Amino acid sequence: MRDFSEFGEYLSEEGHQFLSKWGIKLLGLYEGRMEPSRPNERQFVDAYKSGKRPEGTSEVIWFNIIAINQLIEKCASLESHLENEKLRIKGLVARINNQESEIEKRVGPLNVEVDKLKDNLKTCWAKIDRYEKELNITKPQPVLDSRKICPICQGTGAMGNCSRCDGNGYI
Repeated sequence: MRDFSEFGEYLSEEGHQFLSKWGIKLLGLYEGRMEPSRPNERQFVDAYKSGKRPEGTSEVIWFNIIAINQLIEKCASLESHLENEKLRIKGLVARINNQESEIEKRVGPLNVEVDKLKDNLKTCWAKIDRYEKELNITKPQPVLDSRKICPICQGTGAMGNCSRCDGNGYI
């Protein structure tokens, strides 16, 4: 059971008075540190152990205090779980950042090497162009064939037997 001061904002004035008068005794009964000595105390212990409906305002108030305690414990547990999840997420983010920086360390030099190779390739093409100019080498122009492909043999010539193109594949 939590400290009674934590229940202050959840109880009415009657609940505060009841808690200040009977709180320690009922806490001892609830936790089993004290044995019930009176019939009403025995009724109280039987009520919360067996799950009977509380009788009277004092039992109702005490059961509300127990419920409030359970809710506060549940909230504390959820807050703890939330903090653990936040720490786990921070750890994952740190791990991802480490992996990202490791990848950048490995890929960065490779990108520099690729850029150097591209520059070398441009330099080589420029040298080839310069040598072609010095040696008066002209690049061959593609031959454009103005003839049409035979529609019957589709340009194969049908092994020399096409009646339309006489076997050469062009009209």
